[in-house]
Amino acid sequence: MATGETRKIDSDQTFTGKYEMTEYDDILDIIGATVTLARPSGELFTNGGDDTVTVTDSTVTASYTGLNFMLGSGNDTLILNNSTVNAPILVGAGDDLVRITGAPLSQVALSVPDVRDTPLSLGSGDDTLELGAVLSVAGDIDFGTGTNTLRFDGGTLQATGEVKPFSILDVTLAGGVLGNHLTLVGDDTEINFSGSLVKIGGTAEHPFIPVITIEDSTTVLSTGDDVRSDAIFKLNNVEFTHTAGGSLEISRHSGYAITADNSTVALHDIAVEGNSSTGDGMSLTGNNTVWTITNGGFSNASRGMTLSGGSLEVHEVSLTNFSSTAAKLSGLGVTGKDLSFNGNKIAGVNAVGGGLHHTNGNLALDGITFSGNIATASRFASASNAATGRSTSTISVVTAATASATGGGAYRSGGNSELTSANFFGN
Repeated sequence: MATGETRKIDSDQTFTGKYEMTEYDDILDIIGATVTLARPSGELFTNGGDDTVTVTDSTVTASYTGLNFMLGSGNDTLILNNSTVNAPILVGAGDDLVRITGAPLSQVALSVPDVRDTPLSLGSGDDTLELGAVLSVAGDIDFGTGTNTLRFDGGTLQATGEVKPFSILDVTLAGGVLGNHLTLVGDDTEINFSGSLVKIGGTAEHPFIPVITIEDSTTVLSTGDDVRSDAIFKLNNVEFTHTAGGSLEISRHSGYAITADNSTVALHDIAVEGNSSTGDGMSLTGNNTVWTITNGGFSNASRGMTLSGGSLEVHEVSLTNFSSTAAKLSGLGVTGKDLSFNGNKIAGVNAVGGGLHHTNGNLALDGITFSGNIATASRFASASNAATGRSTSTISVVTAATASATGGGAYRSGGNSELTSANFFGN
């Protein structure tokens, strides 16, 4: 489209009628100004075209409901830097970019005179909201229709309302700070963590824990090396795959790091660490989900896994220092290689299985180790299926295993066990 006009507003202005740009590709800079949109019809309107609007060190205020800051149709770019907008921002049809820029701690504050309005609406098209500084929103962010992206590029998001709907969550190497729950929507969704996503909000005793919710979707997670997420995940009817490369740590959370029902979840190079002093920060839970975990370490909470139905395949996975059974599994088969339970416990008169509590499912592993696990009232059977002390475990087939049980490593009831190597130390 043809080049339009370039304009600048760098002094205080009050508009009682529509301030309008052309139908072409315009540039509007608002710098160090206070702009008031007043009755009867004071609005900012860029019209059609691929427009670029920059608001820096400024305030835009609608003095009455129904007066808007509007970017029309076209692939528009809105750049907000250290500014306040108290007016609905309406970004029209097109593949639009809204970029929050400035120093890392500078803030862009969005609000509306009427709480029934939405502070930021991006309209139809494949839109992107990119956060390079702090964005504070009193209300909702509405991405509209299309394949939309929320990108953290060193910035912070805190909104009192919902952030919806978008299908791509992108965190650059600069990382991001999240003070909201998020919901990814779409048949195909993506999460890209090149950098870490940490939390903000709450108190020291009751910190805010962001939740990323996905339902009825195929989700691809990609990570860089040594990235961390303070957000936890809730999945329902999701095919969730962590693609090859990178690693992910989920820490500083409460509840379960990943909850998955009726899903398929494939994870690799994942570390989930809770808070051993409070018991917060459990690892995995869900019903009727197929889990595959490769090179995983889970530690320091009340429980590592609570899984029912489905299946669990593990390769080089450890569960360490859980205070109320490391893995409580019911009605699911466990397969794979090199699973270890270290320093876990369960306390109580009838407590069983400090490391593993597995009922109504088959166990077929090439390599399982129990070391230093404690249960007050039960002990695991030895390789010959003769228990040392008072055992409540059941085990049907053990191959080439040498085992000594002095504590409460595991409890099994129902199903068959096939272990090609099993080691027990100080349980």
